[in-house]
Amino acid sequence: MDSYENNIAIQKPQNIGKDYATGVEANLNFKVRKIWEPTIMGSIYRYKVDSYSTGQKRTRESDNWDLRFNNNFMLYKNLTLQANASYSSPTANSQGTTEDYYSFDGAVRMEFLQRKLSAIVQVRDIFQTSIRKSTIDNDNIQAYNKSYNKAPMVSLTVTYRLNNFKPSRQSRQSMGDDM
Repeated sequence: MDSYENNIAIQKPQNIGKDYATGVEANLNFKVRKIWEPTIMGSIYRYKVDSYSTGQKRTRESDNWDLRFNNNFMLYKNLTLQANASYSSPTANSQGTTEDYYSFDGAVRMEFLQRKLSAIVQVRDIFQTSIRKSTIDNDNIQAYNKSYNKAPMVSLTVTYRLNNFKPSRQSRQSMGDDM
């Protein structure tokens, strides 16, 4: 918070300190069937933030973890479906805490013209579960914030590859000889 007066708070980003994270991250990718390839990713870490927003040093710490589960389904030769779920645990921030949140996303990718043209339709936060809640708890102010999407975000990406160049095996070998 930058200033407050008459119960009005003005927020703006500022560099007010340093943060530190120490932990481990891992992922596991495997094929269940020829058409289904799931990936499980996760991290566990200790988070610490030192802030100087009020002229004095304030340290906040938390033990955090994140989990993501991605699923790729090859429905046809040029049609892929992706379904993703993610979760982030509660965490400390420079002025308080952020609650846990989770979301579900999906996408469909279709390739045309010998894979020179591709179209991707992506939907983020399909079930509108990505609700971000945070609390500010300082000496001079206490506040609660809740933000969410009013509807899922839908995007369309179209890509055309003008030169889908792949060097031949012979040219790759000669490139290695020159180095």
